[in-house]
Amino acid sequence: MTNQLDRKKNKSISLQSAELAEAVPQVLSNRIAQIASAGLQPSMEDIVELNRMWSEKMLATVASWSEINNECLCYQEKVMEATAKSSSNPWLMPQAFLVSSMMFAPSAVMGILGRGLEPVHKVVIANAERLAGEAKS
Repeated sequence: MTNQLDRKKNKSISLQSAELAEAVPQVLSNRIAQIASAGLQPSMEDIVELNRMWSEKMLATVASWSEINNECLCYQEKVMEATAKSSSNPWLMPQAFLVSSMMFAPSAVMGILGRGLEPVHKVVIANAERLAGEAKS
């Protein structure tokens, strides 16, 4: 599972969101202009670029959901472990589960958001940089 050192290396959720807010409109406008200029008969170069765009988006989405799933499983594991350790009486299990859930929830939410944003952030920023470089050429 993930550890705290991995999370410290990653950019904060707010920084990732701000960078996405800046890069997404640039990438979208560039892509829309590419699609519009291709018209009804796109060139082979346009087709290759559009296929690359779709595959990148699909892979980023799958990676994002995979990371979200991993973080959720990590959270569930922590809650169940804490519940099992804190409750020797089966009648107190629901209370122990509730306490454990609330104890780990804030960090779990931040972990889920951060890990879910990472793959999308990586692809969007890479696209923005690549498309900006192509526009300058």
